[in-house]
Amino acid sequence: MTIQDMRIAVIGSGRMGEALVRGLIRSGAEPQNLTVADPDSVRLEQVAAQHKVMTTADNTAAARDADVVILAVKPALIPAVAAGIAEAVGTAKPVISIAAGIPAAVIEAKLKTGARVIRVMPNSPAEKGAGMAAVSRGAHATENDVAAATAIFSAVGLAVVIDESLQNAATALNGSGPAYFYLVIKALTDAGVELGLDYDTAYGLAHETMFGASRMLKYAKKTPAELIEAVRSPNGTTAAALDSFAADGLEDIIARGVRAASDRASAIEREVKEGEGLA
Repeated sequence: MTIQDMRIAVIGSGRMGEALVRGLIRSGAEPQNLTVADPDSVRLEQVAAQHKVMTTADNTAAARDADVVILAVKPALIPAVAAGIAEAVGTAKPVISIAAGIPAAVIEAKLKTGARVIRVMPNSPAEKGAGMAAVSRGAHATENDVAAATAIFSAVGLAVVIDESLQNAATALNGSGPAYFYLVIKALTDAGVELGLDYDTAYGLAHETMFGASRMLKYAKKTPAELIEAVRSPNGTTAAALDSFAADGLEDIIARGVRAASDRASAIEREVKEGEGLA
């Protein structure tokens, strides 16, 4: 089944839920095949006016009429929302969750036995069609379910399939990763200002340089290490900066930060499982 043919229910009309709707329509989904469910009537009016999709305050009705159900609510609400749509979903359609830290097993326990759950970790650039999503199958999901989820999240960027045991590592990279990039841009901008540039000029130089470097990574068919060496010249300015970074252990600092994010994701999972009696 293609995106054009899918009837998709998005439960939750927050930023990521709306980003998915926008991306799906841009990729050819028919607005009348998309239903957004949310208790906030004002928000539903905004989404309907902007995207011409179907809306409802009834999660069960949205799930019943869909081929695929996407849970795009806050993690704390996932167990209750899943339990509320259990009858409507049954085992006939996949349920995709984008909630950080909520294992597929927790959702499966709230649905009917044999429910087909897919867990996805998207990231915020999906709002601009440049997202990166990690897709994992639950215990009963099929290859077709994985293909459907991958197609949906490819509509707002790119998607890769990983084992669920690696979701916390993915969360630390793609889920939290945009914040690391923004921090680098901020640090470069602040350094430029300290060296005498005005803020707008420093920010423009930093941002556009990083944008160009990202495109080089994507299209140059070279590794990051090879591209570093292409910029570095002996005794040059780049070498001076890179030597300073190495002396301060920059790569180790980044690795420790990513590990801390992954450890926190694992802790959240344990807490959720314990709270649901699944530990």
